Amino acid sequence: MSVYSTQFYFDIEEGSKRGAPAVLGLVTDWITPKTVVDVGCGTGIWLSILAKHGAKVTGIDGNHVATSRLLIDPNEFITQNLEDPPPGSPGLI
Repeated sequence: MSVYSTQFYFDIEEGSKRGAPAVLGLVTDWITPKTVVDVGCGTGIWLSILAKHGAKVTGIDGNHVATSRLLIDPNEFITQNLEDPPPGSPGLI
């Protein structure tokens, strides 16, 4: 069972929506990422900003993230229990 509830994402959303553009605006002034993978992306707030800068994004998080709340395209999101990596992988954690 995840400690991240729907309420958790509601609680952090406004701060993330303010912080992500400020921080990532500085990052994209230095580098222009073409591809970004965010393990533990939550609803994808940070990825959504990078996608606006032209990056191809992929978010990975557990099934506790409601896909209806994603700020990235659901096709860019992989549901994965990060404590149980897929067979054959070296592990995500």
